[in-house]
Amino acid sequence: MTLFDDKWESRWEKGGRFCGGLDPDWERIPEQNKERGTRRAISSFCRETAESISEYVAAFKPNLGFFLAQGSEGVAALEALCRHIKHYFPDTPIILDAKSNDIGPSAAQYARFAFDVLGADAMTANGYLGDDSLEPFFKKYPDRTIFVLCRTSNPGAGKYQGLQTFR
Repeated sequence: MTLFDDKWESRWEKGGRFCGGLDPDWERIPEQNKERGTRRAISSFCRETAESISEYVAAFKPNLGFFLAQGSEGVAALEALCRHIKHYFPDTPIILDAKSNDIGPSAAQYARFAFDVLGADAMTANGYLGDDSLEPFFKKYPDRTIFVLCRTSNPGAGKYQGLQTFR
């Protein structure tokens, strides 16, 4: 069992049935929040969302792309959000939705950011680079969960996922 498994089971027993996405799309953040600055706007938007769905979720899933789009202020907001969740909802796991991966040394840095910096319980990683690229996630963080992206359901995915190549 991993940290994620323990927390997920706890939330499931308490009625948490879905994964709550925390995707601070700048265009959807209320204008009154934006007046307080980027970091505060994102932080308050995500905290309010987390608090409003907390009783229904088995996990919180912040999507890294939305935070990165706001630069260092967005990353600071993500760090603050993870601290907030760990403090106020300690039994609810955090899944960093990053779909990241690369060769070994780079993959290790993605894992370090997710687990050491943010304190996430799980993350999504791209499996298209093969087993050796996933090894840093599993080897150094055996107590964490990795959701490996191997096929997606979006309409255009088949163009590349089902691509037949010939030599």
